[in-house]
Amino acid sequence: MKLKYLRYLVDLRKKFDVSISSGETVDLINHRINFIGNEFKNLNASTNYIPGSLYHIFYENPLTLAPVNSFDLPQVIKCGLSFSQVVKNLSQT
Repeated sequence: MKLKYLRYLVDLRKKFDVSISSGETVDLINHRINFIGNEFKNLNASTNYIPGSLYHIFYENPLTLAPVNSFDLPQVIKCGLSFSQVVKNLSQT
């Protein structure tokens, strides 16, 4: 299943003319899986956690392998609330 999903994402890279290689795409996907898993844990561990780097990878620099915290606090808070709801829903299933 994971290989099928990776192939799908690599094909999307071609479809949308993303300017990174197949190898870089796979590295990015692997990095994202670990990164988002850690963000998931951080949100579960603390109600005060502000996911600035999560906002950064989704909206400010989606192709980066080095996420940094975004300081666009109003947007980060909106994103954090939405992601928290996703975490809550996933935790209940």
